[in-house]
Amino acid sequence: YSNFIPTYGIPELNLKIRENITLVLKTNYFFGNDYDLVLQANKKNIYKVYPAKKDRIDEYLKDNPVDYKSPGNLKKLLTYLAQGPG
Repeated sequence: YSNFIPTYGIPELNLKIRENITLVLKTNYFFGNDYDLVLQANKKNIYKVYPAKKDRIDEYLKDNPVDYKSPGNLKKLLTYLAQGPG
């Protein structure tokens, strides 16, 4: 990188890349609850975010494999949890 020039207290980047780089677009999904607990979507964390729904989660996961990187799979799981008690 060639330089960094602050202007009017706002950092301004005037960088020149001297090597080839590869940028990858990555989407991450998260579970959150009413108490500001937000964790990355995975099997371990859904139990942490929704401990009262442990039985419903177990029931759903027994019959439905979930890809935690798939918005469709996550929507189905969360819809199922919202419909039941807990």
